[in-house]
Amino acid sequence: MLAPAPLSGIEALILHPRRERIGREVLREAVREALEQICPDSEVSNVGGDDPNSAAFVLDFNHIEVIQDCDPLQVHDFQDILALDATLASFPNAETVLQDHQCVTKVSFMKGDARVEHQQPGAAFAGFAAGSMIQRPTFRTPGEFLEAMAVTSGILEALRLLMLSSALMWKHNGVIMSPERFRMLNSPELVELLSVRPDFFEGPDTPDGRETLGLSVYGSEYLIGKRVVFEAAPVPMEYLVEQALAFLKTCLMRDDLLPDGDLFGADIKEQIRVRYSAARSSHDVGSIRLTVETSTSNNIVPDLEPAPLLSFEDEEGVADRGWSETDEAALDPNDPIDAAILARLRDAQLPEAEDEAEKPSPATPVVEPVEEPRIAKPLPEEFSSKPIVAEVQPRAPRTSIAELRKFAADHRVPDLSETKPAGASSAFGKFGSALSGLLRRKDQQ
Repeated sequence: MLAPAPLSGIEALILHPRRERIGREVLREAVREALEQICPDSEVSNVGGDDPNSAAFVLDFNHIEVIQDCDPLQVHDFQDILALDATLASFPNAETVLQDHQCVTKVSFMKGDARVEHQQPGAAFAGFAAGSMIQRPTFRTPGEFLEAMAVTSGILEALRLLMLSSALMWKHNGVIMSPERFRMLNSPELVELLSVRPDFFEGPDTPDGRETLGLSVYGSEYLIGKRVVFEAAPVPMEYLVEQALAFLKTCLMRDDLLPDGDLFGADIKEQIRVRYSAARSSHDVGSIRLTVETSTSNNIVPDLEPAPLLSFEDEEGVADRGWSETDEAALDPNDPIDAAILARLRDAQLPEAEDEAEKPSPATPVVEPVEEPRIAKPLPEEFSSKPIVAEVQPRAPRTSIAELRKFAADHRVPDLSETKPAGASSAFGKFGSALSGLLRRKDQQ
């Protein structure tokens, strides 16, 4: 079972470019309607006081609070967020927007009963920028966290439609975003992406000169209990975000992490290795490091090892060792695929002058034992639109020429001039447009 990192609530801000507020009754009615629409089976109780600029509710013993404040935020309190590469890439004018805003609407979803813990409007927002939070119970499951995200997002959307907004901010993952980006990401199929902050980093170039890119997923610890980190690889930004999101969804649907050392991916052409890194301190939750081992769409193909040479007897009891000259005669040296197979076979030929005493019996395979990798179980069919964990079948004792040709053709290194970059077209619908600003390198600004 997944064990999310401790978090007692979701806090978010809407920045407004004009000095305006909406009336108390309009505010409370808008919040109530949003809560009833998102959680139709939940009990909603109004516990607000006489403050005309706030609304407070209890939703199944969770504390919901909305406050309008016309004291602008101080820019220096948010310099760390403004300096993040993710902010600079996706919202380059964030600092200007923060400097020019006139009013703020604060929305919080806190674990705990407001009728018991609520003391005064705004108490839950003390020290928003500094990172302090009132001590409350924490989310016990990923479902509780995602429900809080959905409720908070629904309230933000309802208020965004009532008042002009210039930016939105999330405390738990340190994200500031434009209203347009929030609107694109605010959907059930992308709630995990809205919950985290993808931060890219550059790695060393590959031996053949290709640039590499890595990804840290801040906020993933509140979903699966671990920080997800993609090791740098020569793949597009879209590929990293798509695979990271698919990995999160896989863990959530399993309600468990993939075991250390497992392979994750859509099939044998897209395989990502899962490795664990231990926590470095008592405040660290540790990380899961993902390494792209195979991605034919991105020209990442590991060196193919020659198939093991097996000794076996044919129907007439004649011992056959590996591939014969007859096998090789069926291959065309002028065909690029057959030529590659021939090269592999000749490299793998056993020495002809072998000591008879060291030869095994005809029925004994001449092959070292191979430990099969642990492969996680596939996801249900209803999740087939997202990459799933592959089932790898054990290698057959002997591969035919036709099968070997097909395997070689499937694993040919694609021509980069004809290969389209891996994107998020089939898996996520509006995923590409939602990330259009985020997926730009900082040095291309």
